[in-house]
Amino acid sequence: MVEAFEEAAGRSFATRGITVGRAAEVVSGRCFRGDEEDEVDLLAAALHAIWVLTARTGCPPAGCLDMVSRLHRRLEAMAEARSSAFAMPSATVRLLSFLPAFTVLLGEFMGAAPLSFLLKPGPGTACLLLGGCLYLSGLMWMDVLLKDAGGVG
Repeated sequence: MVEAFEEAAGRSFATRGITVGRAAEVVSGRCFRGDEEDEVDLLAAALHAIWVLTARTGCPPAGCLDMVSRLHRRLEAMAEARSSAFAMPSATVRLLSFLPAFTVLLGEFMGAAPLSFLLKPGPGTACLLLGGCLYLSGLMWMDVLLKDAGGVG
């Protein structure tokens, strides 16, 4: 198993063992750019645990490596499901973010002159400031919701 890791790393190790750092080096060298660092750390810890188990018991690592492979596939499926689940809410937030500006422009094209009302001192400015504050707080709230739920905020 150590020889396989040395071959995958492209170098010889100073000691005959697999550490979490060496396993992380091999795993990160084989990963795609989109892979999460937490996933790499988890797989490296699992590979290190397999090496410790096989070194102590002498059992073949094939069954354990198969379980790590299944773990990796499960993590990939979860990441894909998470990204597809949050694709529509993220797109909706982006679309609705432009709605206030689109509404003001549409009002201008229709001749309602919302900009002259909003930029006029008095109630128009108050509406503009209140609407801007509510707009920004709504964007920040949606960002917090998407990040807390595990999406891309």
